[in-house]
Amino acid sequence: MILETIRERRSCRTYDPRPLEPGVQAEIEKLIRRPLEGPFGGKVRFRLVPAGRASAEKKLRLGTYGFVQGAPAFVAGAVAKADHDLEDYGWCMEKVILDLTALGLGTCWLGGSFRRTAFGRAVDLSADEVQPAVSPVGHPAPRKSPVDSLASAVAGSRGRRRWEELFLFAEDAAGPWSECLEAVRLAPSAANGQPWRVVQGTGPAVFHFCKVRAASRPMQRVDMGIAMCHFELVAQEVGLSGSWEVHPGAVERPGLEYLASWVPRRKGA
Repeated sequence: MILETIRERRSCRTYDPRPLEPGVQAEIEKLIRRPLEGPFGGKVRFRLVPAGRASAEKKLRLGTYGFVQGAPAFVAGAVAKADHDLEDYGWCMEKVILDLTALGLGTCWLGGSFRRTAFGRAVDLSADEVQPAVSPVGHPAPRKSPVDSLASAVAGSRGRRRWEELFLFAEDAAGPWSECLEAVRLAPSAANGQPWRVVQGTGPAVFHFCKVRAASRPMQRVDMGIAMCHFELVAQEVGLSGSWEVHPGAVERPGLEYLASWVPRRKGA
């Protein structure tokens, strides 16, 4: 079940450095080469980048997420620049990461600017594209490194905000959508900031996703895509139909920036 995979996912920074087995590499290639489109229509393409092409160092520091050791490869992608390019990237990459988790592989969101690095060159990043994040992929090492343990502690990796902080309605009003919302609560985010807030609409199956207005960093837009991905994947699995729509002005609350709404699928659609 996807919710179980969401619960199992961990940020892995310490890897067994042995090369990926041919069968495992083939599975990864299959996952990342399928067409992936985010909720706002952005199409994200991914490539598997051998660690040797990313850095000659054994320890690679990327973005704000700390050190990664021993990873044999990385997943890197690109999306065309658009109004919601980062949200689409977050949605698509989290789908890949969850599928890799289901295969028993380790991953870790790594945020930052990669445009003029080997990661950009590895995917032939154009001037009209952005690459906000990458992820190592490989077999987790039997034991975490001290740096890995410290990074997890600093990031508060397993801590999550309470229901009432993220969802601006009573928990008993969620009804059959409670698992979808729990998946949102468990979503990873930069520095575990969880910048999303969800407001229930006039119908019990309408949910408006908003970003905390003070959350202005690019990775927090990626985080919004991750949260939307969790909600949608769990909804699909439990048989709750719906789709993303944008209704400007749907939420007007101080401190919140409206992004999109999950609405029931219309009959005949």
